[in-house]
Amino acid sequence: GSRSLIGKSAIVTKDADGAAFGAFMTVLRGEGINQMYLFYIWQSDYIQKQIKILMGALINQITSFDIQHLQCFIPSLPEQQAIAAVLSSADEEISLLQHDLEQEKLKKKSLMQLLLTGLVRV
Repeated sequence: GSRSLIGKSAIVTKDADGAAFGAFMTVLRGEGINQMYLFYIWQSDYIQKQIKILMGALINQITSFDIQHLQCFIPSLPEQQAIAAVLSSADEEISLLQHDLEQEKLKKKSLMQLLLTGLVRV
């Protein structure tokens, strides 16, 4: 697989029932682990650094054995849920801010066009 895709993650909900997963994918189901917490911990620098070490220099893969030996802290389920909720809220805020930034960039582009064509004078 592509080196840049190794260790990427997504949450698969019940909406994906009946979906097939590719040969270069692994589905993780954590017993007693909040899905959102697992999603966030998998994206953490701590786990991603372990994955890079496991990949080595030549082979772009990690195995199920490798995944089973990744080390991470798993707090109680209520704490996992609280952590996941805070991170989800932060992700939503970032998404809204990115949308606002794109809107402001479009406004700037439009204003620049008006100024440069002389339709609006300063």
